[in-house]
Amino acid sequence: MHLEQTPPPSALLNYKQVAQILGCSEKTIWLLAKSGKLPACRIGLLVRFRPADVESFIRASQDLPAVTKPRTPKNDGRVVRPVL
Repeated sequence: MHLEQTPPPSALLNYKQVAQILGCSEKTIWLLAKSGKLPACRIGLLVRFRPADVESFIRASQDLPAVTKPRTPKNDGRVVRPVL
């Protein structure tokens, strides 16, 4: 049986620590972990993150283009009247 080497629990990061590193909310970290975009370790009911996985996520995110929405007028200049 081959067991993957894992760092000691004190070296693992929790949601709050990862959120501080990435500068986002804990909910965002939860969503990233749930979607599989940010690998997480489950220890019983606890969820922890390996520092190396967080660093890999940051490096991979730097390669992505910025997401912007195209600017368009809300109603294309037409007058919108409510239907009576």
